[in-house]
Amino acid sequence: FKNHLGIYPGQEAIVYFKERLTEYKTSKGAIQLPYNKPIPLELIVEIAMWCYETGNHH
Repeated sequence: FKNHLGIYPGQEAIVYFKERLTEYKTSKGAIQLPYNKPIPLELIVEIAMWCYETGNHH
């Protein structure tokens, strides 16, 4: 994407982490991380681990 990095953890992860995703554009199962802001690596790792631990991975 030209203006953002997209990650797709699924709708359940978006709902679970919604309070921490307020500054990012989200959709049903995606998070858009704009290139003009620092990438939130810690949050991405937490989302990935949550998806793995809950079986919410594809």
